[in-house]
Amino acid sequence: MRVDSLDDTIKFCKDNIYAFEPALEMLDEEYNLKLGGAKYRETKTNVAAW
Repeated sequence: MRVDSLDDTIKFCKDNIYAFEPALEMLDEEYNLKLGGAKYRETKTNVAAW
């Protein structure tokens, strides 16, 4: 079974950012890559939910 390197995977996700931004965020969190550009998750606020 062929496996792509992490660098190739990150490049692919960046090249297709609109489809893979959540994947970049997950990779950034999992491997502490400090990508800085992946911001898919909702921002936490102090506003209480209804």
